[in-house]
Amino acid sequence: MIVEKNVPEIRFKGFSGEWGETELANAASNFRSGKFIKAEDIKKEGAYPVYGGNGLRGFTSEYNHEGAYALIGRQGALCGNMNFSYGKAFFTEHAIAVQGNANNDTLFLYYKLGLMNLGQYSGQSAQPGLSVNKITELETFLPGHKEQTAIGNTFQKLDSLINQHQQKHNKLSKIKKAMLEKMFPKQGETMPEIRFKGFSGEWEEVRFGDVVTCFSGGTPLVGVEEYYKGNIPFIRSAEINKASTELTISESGLKNSSAKMIEVGTVLYALYGATSGEVGRAKLCGAINQAILAIIPIARMCPEFLSQWLRKSKSSIVSTYLQGGQGNLSGDIVKNLVLMSPTFEEQTAIGNYFQKLDALINQHQQQINKLNNIKQACLSKMFV
Repeated sequence: MIVEKNVPEIRFKGFSGEWGETELANAASNFRSGKFIKAEDIKKEGAYPVYGGNGLRGFTSEYNHEGAYALIGRQGALCGNMNFSYGKAFFTEHAIAVQGNANNDTLFLYYKLGLMNLGQYSGQSAQPGLSVNKITELETFLPGHKEQTAIGNTFQKLDSLINQHQQKHNKLSKIKKAMLEKMFPKQGETMPEIRFKGFSGEWEEVRFGDVVTCFSGGTPLVGVEEYYKGNIPFIRSAEINKASTELTISESGLKNSSAKMIEVGTVLYALYGATSGEVGRAKLCGAINQAILAIIPIARMCPEFLSQWLRKSKSSIVSTYLQGGQGNLSGDIVKNLVLMSPTFEEQTAIGNYFQKLDALINQHQQQINKLNNIKQACLSKMFV
């Protein structure tokens, strides 16, 4: 029995036989760099997109290529990265334009080239660069044109779905950012620009420490194995918005440390490091470490309203209390924060609105993650 070696793990029905080995030069009718364009001729808006070494640079009034092209970043920070252009566009000298010949599909070549880690072939100088001659001499395995087209079209559809969800995610994120600015009073004002129907009157100034109780946790002694052999989720600052944790601790670990238990829905505030100022609502019951502050209302205050205000105010809090990004936030800092607050009913309406908006944003992000995982799995199994 003959065992075929150069075949993908997953294949469309109707295709068989080994993929053939060839140099990239033999797969393309066009494999060359673009042309120079002055920086002042590249605008934010224009008739034709301009692609350079790091992808889309802007737009211009002329084009030098028309049709479908796979683009390889030839120079720059993203040397070897891939883009795809269809239609009329201008490619600079820092982008290598690749177009399949009569026997090879350009879209397939785009995905194939993306798997070849072309950046590894760049020069070792201060400014990495790819040589067209070196790339065209690389050998790879290719199927027949029909199979290439089937594969290329499949991944194009996947990319289209990912892009649709990304666009919706970006649009909702922009809406949320705008609404956070408009649904909370600006500095020095007592009423927001946008308000739900049925609510009126000025908001009142409140100090966090008067309406919430705060506490942080601790970490069981590292190296004591029995402290970490348990089923209590141990939440660290990077996990305040996650539904799972990497570590768990035991009852003895909890009792012999300053770690504190929190309930689902508790407002969690990151105090230390790169995550300082990040806000979450606990998605699981667990223990928190010293880098997290648990914030629990003790008056008629809506937790989601408080968490959204903290998100909106992150940059101003961090810039005020962390000089140059150095230092940590603390419970005392949070207790002394002052915000404008409406009635509990209006707080709840605002909190619910942003909670629903966050849920929609999260749904699209989950779809993006799921589709990207499917794409990566298929890329590893449908190519040789």
